[in-house]
Amino acid sequence: MVQEKLNFLVHAPRMVIDKRILPTKVEISHQVNGPALLTSKRGVTFLRSRIEILDRSGRAIGYFKSKLRRVT
Repeated sequence: MVQEKLNFLVHAPRMVIDKRILPTKVEISHQVNGPALLTSKRGVTFLRSRIEILDRSGRAIGYFKSKLRRVT
């Protein structure tokens, strides 16, 4: 099961601001509302995003970096 976890401070601005800029957290688990097996987390980003992959205990096991995004 994959669920996106957002708090209210992020959820409200998503209506008017591009959601690729705002932070997000996605949890992957076996069951609905079960313990997360993996978590991907992205902070606020403007030009380049970094997505961290976390294990069950919250330790970073890797990350993805995007290419430089052009602002036009």
